[in-house]
Amino acid sequence: MNADGSQQVNLTKNFAVDNRGAWSADGQKIAFHSTRNGNFEIYTMDANGVTRLTFVAAIDFDPAWSPDGTKIVFDSSRDDASREIYVMNADGSNVTRLTFQPGFVDTMAAWSPDGTKIAFRSNRDGNGEIYVMNTDGTGQTNLSNNPADNAFPNWSPDGTKIAFNSDRDGNGEVYVMSTDGTGQTNLSNFPGANDGTPAWSPDGTKIAFVSNRDGNFEIYVMNANGTSQVNVTNHPAFDTLPDWGTPGLSCVDLFAPQLNFSLSPNVLTPPDRTMRTIGATLSVNDDCDPNPNVVLLSIVASGRDIPNPEVGPLSGPDIQEATLGTDDREFQLRAELNGDGTDRVYVVKYQVQDDSGKTTIVSTPVVVQKF
Repeated sequence: MNADGSQQVNLTKNFAVDNRGAWSADGQKIAFHSTRNGNFEIYTMDANGVTRLTFVAAIDFDPAWSPDGTKIVFDSSRDDASREIYVMNADGSNVTRLTFQPGFVDTMAAWSPDGTKIAFRSNRDGNGEIYVMNTDGTGQTNLSNNPADNAFPNWSPDGTKIAFNSDRDGNGEVYVMSTDGTGQTNLSNFPGANDGTPAWSPDGTKIAFVSNRDGNFEIYVMNANGTSQVNVTNHPAFDTLPDWGTPGLSCVDLFAPQLNFSLSPNVLTPPDRTMRTIGATLSVNDDCDPNPNVVLLSIVASGRDIPNPEVGPLSGPDIQEATLGTDDREFQLRAELNGDGTDRVYVVKYQVQDDSGKTTIVSTPVVVQKF
């Protein structure tokens, strides 16, 4: 969706659990985890479709991109009944384990903007704390140092702060701190609600987060200092886990546009050889392009040779006032049977193409009936 909550689009369209979407820095891909193959695995998607990256029986969870887009950090239970932090190449190769805390849960990894550090959550101290480490797993340091549960670290774009959520006030709140753990400040400050999973905007001026303050979980956006908290999803369903895309890019176009149309009339009777005006009613929808291009592609009749417009211009007196290659929604067809006296069928074909080049072609008949 856009930052103001408009144009909310379902990208995965799968009955499985798909979540924790994370944008690549160039805005061309989204990493996410999914149960579509039976257990949680890491996938990426772009305009060419969905690619599975991990193939283990364990849980692979919480992907996050490196700033240069070459690696993905994630957590997994593949070597431990709990979860540890791993890193792999963006194509799923060269998986490397970074944390070694058997019996504890290390998760929710987030790469620093300069690519030198990874923040993550760990319960190795008996509660959830925000840790930071070098990208090779060395130098693991507790930053939050608070007996409450602290989770979901997210770096500011300039790398000077980390937003996270904490229940130290008796409810979930969004906090921010410096990258050395100092200056921990409650930003959301809404007693009685649960606020969490913060995500900085690319310019560092806004933070998106989740809150149930309106009765169900919605996505909110606030200024980076905690002011002007606004509900942007406003939907009765459960909305959570926001992540900001690249500036200027609001949608990843994964699917061809949808086209439905009907013709009226679609039955011509009696077959008196008169010309009848046919009107087309079209319904067009595309996830990203609000105005995809619609054209009348062809009209082909049974019982005689009516040229296909892809080969040559339309001709013949039985089809008139049809301008192929344009958004023509009205034309004339002759109410005439085939030469052998059988019902004639005109097949009308429309094409819709979105601004990414994805195309859908749909056809429907008009029948000339003897009786």
